[in-house]
Amino acid sequence: TSPSLIIASWNVSVHRFLRAYVHTRLQLPSRPARRLGAFAVSAFWHGMHAGYYLFFAGLFAMVLVERLVRAAAAAARLPDRSTWPAAPRLACGVLQQWWTMATLTFFGAAFNRRGWSETLQVWVAVENYGFWLLALPGGGAALMLLLTKATGSKRKAP
Repeated sequence: TSPSLIIASWNVSVHRFLRAYVHTRLQLPSRPARRLGAFAVSAFWHGMHAGYYLFFAGLFAMVLVERLVRAAAAAARLPDRSTWPAAPRLACGVLQQWWTMATLTFFGAAFNRRGWSETLQVWVAVENYGFWLLALPGGGAALMLLLTKATGSKRKAP
C-alpha cells in the first residue's frame, strides 16, 4: 500500500472534488505545487487547527518520498517488482506497507492532537521517528538519482 493509494482511496468523493476543483485549477508552476495547494485546502476544510496543517504537510512529504523512490528505481532501471521472485517481492511489499502505516501513524498524531504544542509533545515522545522514516528512503533515493545522473546511467535496461 502506497501513500498515494491510501489518499486516493480514503474519501473518494472528496478526493475527486479536490482533484477536479482545486488541483487541476490551481495556476501553480508544477504538479507538486498544485498537490501541496490541494493538501492546504483540505487542511483548511477540516478546520483552523495547526495539527491539520501538520498532518497534510506530512502526507505531502510522504507522497514526495514515494515519487522520489519510484523515480530513482526507474532511473537505475530496476526491473518491475512484479517480475521479482516471490520472497523478495513479498518482503518489499511488507516493508512498503510498514513504512506507509508507520509514517501515516506518526503524522496522524498531529490530526488527532490538533494543537501545535500537543503534536510536538507526541512527536518528541516517539523520538520524531516519522521524520527519519521520510529522510532515510528519501535521502537514499535522492542520492541514487544523483549518482545515476552523474554516471549517465550506462546500465542496460533488463
